[in-house]
Amino acid sequence: MIKNGDKSVIFYENFLNVNCLLNKTNLWLAIRKLDKKFENISHTTLIKILNEDSRKLMNKNKKLSRPHLFRRKPKELGNIQLDLKILGLKETGLNKKVAIFDAIDTSSRLVHLKVLDNQTNTELMKCLDEMYDFFSKNNIKIKRIQTDNAMQFKNTNFVKSNQFNKWCNDRRIIHIFIPYQQPECNGCIERYHRTIDQELGKLLRKCISLDEIKLTFDKWINYYNNDRLLHYTELDEISKENKFMTPIKSILYFHNYNNLV
Repeated sequence: MIKNGDKSVIFYENFLNVNCLLNKTNLWLAIRKLDKKFENISHTTLIKILNEDSRKLMNKNKKLSRPHLFRRKPKELGNIQLDLKILGLKETGLNKKVAIFDAIDTSSRLVHLKVLDNQTNTELMKCLDEMYDFFSKNNIKIKRIQTDNAMQFKNTNFVKSNQFNKWCNDRRIIHIFIPYQQPECNGCIERYHRTIDQELGKLLRKCISLDEIKLTFDKWINYYNNDRLLHYTELDEISKENKFMTPIKSILYFHNYNNLV
């Protein structure tokens, strides 16, 4: 373990400070020559140490910011967390990556999900329209959309594009980015993604076509929204008997809750 004060630490700290740590292999060789006690350290181990220490150096003088607006989940409908989940090469039977566009209402936890075909901006715009219609039909007016900073397709960042901003402005929807390195601010949809991995992992690995993947998700989303019982601690103030219910059923209770508070 490399400790602060070692010659090698000072050596690569200088690299980090001047942003010239471009070739970690050369740095690994230089450190081994610099101090004999690092002759047996592997290249992989050094990279792990560099990555860990570089994050510490970057955040060393970083001022603590106020908690993010949605770190505490709001008790009203219409706050949507939007994300793009990528299924890896070994997560399906297609032997290729599959992109999933999904959105969740943070209060009712009603989910909209779409498996993408071409991963283009045109298809994403169509998904946005379908998402808006889906929540509107279920009596949820979208007020805010919250995303991370890494929703990228090919060489463009869709959520920072003029198309996406115009779409939000035309519908008077506020778009909010979560802070960097704080995925807990999108905790609702991240927890939902973990549920997908836990409950659909085996089924998705048996799917050998995109149509089978779509059918699997359609059946599961229908079950999740209409039949799956979830725990709503926010509604305990109205009726302790109704804290377990389906996302579809909870919408009515949240409307009543917002009228009472």
